[in-house]
Amino acid sequence: MKRSPIKRTGFKRKKPKAKSATWYKRKVVEAFMAGYRGQPCAVCGTTERTCAHHILAKGSHPAHIITPENIIVLCPSHHIFSNHMAAHSKNSFAVERFTDWMKINKFDQYKWGREHEWDKKNYKWKQVYEQMKKEQKGGE
Repeated sequence: MKRSPIKRTGFKRKKPKAKSATWYKRKVVEAFMAGYRGQPCAVCGTTERTCAHHILAKGSHPAHIITPENIIVLCPSHHIFSNHMAAHSKNSFAVERFTDWMKINKFDQYKWGREHEWDKKNYKWKQVYEQMKKEQKGGE
């Protein structure tokens, strides 16, 4: 086996990058959302593959990404895939039915969403992450 004519040097470890605000945000949101896994769907009650749905969108309402009032647990059918009633369906009538269902069955959350739909503040994610870590250490 011939050696390459290019001189090889030892492995150089890259300097670790500083953690960005996005990294802190992702860690905080993952920890927050983990508490909703396995809970029953608010519409049908199934616990299979449920996930948390943000009533106010995460992108346009960063102030409420980790607000419990902004979360409702839904199964995949009622979250995306149903043409009858789903929060993110491509069928606008299904989304309208979901909104009507929220008005009747989850009025407190629906009302909360209407009251806070113009909130645009943002978090300092590093501070929230550090506070979360402190609380976890204190609870152990």
